[in-house]
Amino acid sequence: MRDLYVVIDMQNDIVLKNEAAKDIITPMVSFLEKIPVRSKDSLVVATRTTYPDAPEERHLIKGTEGWEIIHKVQSVIDIAPSRVYLNKETFGAGENVWKEVAKDFTPDRIFVMGICVNTSALELQTIFPSANIYILGDLCADTSLDVLTNHQFVFAKSTELE
Repeated sequence: MRDLYVVIDMQNDIVLKNEAAKDIITPMVSFLEKIPVRSKDSLVVATRTTYPDAPEERHLIKGTEGWEIIHKVQSVIDIAPSRVYLNKETFGAGENVWKEVAKDFTPDRIFVMGICVNTSALELQTIFPSANIYILGDLCADTSLDVLTNHQFVFAKSTELE
């Protein structure tokens, strides 16, 4: 099995201001520590929303501490030999960006977790229509996951996959 693990926007500026996001840090780290990320058949993609350095946008500015992925999650991602960091300027990265990131990697399964996962999940479904896409609800800080119920996603808890 070729597995793609997608960690969406677990950045300091977002996580530290969002109680739901704070609550998923420990279980996310536990999940990521248990998966075979050291395998050539696994790829971890971590996204970072990036706003331009404009006066009206005082958060998520590239290169600042707030833009960085929260340390506990970052340290687990860093041990994966196959990892990609994807900077994006909107909720989604865009299909062409995802295609470029995974051009040499066609996953059988995709595990989506993090913050504001809806757009990325739909983009991934379009690019990898034959992959089973798992929305890990207990590792998502979204209140609107129900918008994905009419699509062919598998809704699961990370603990069900162990």
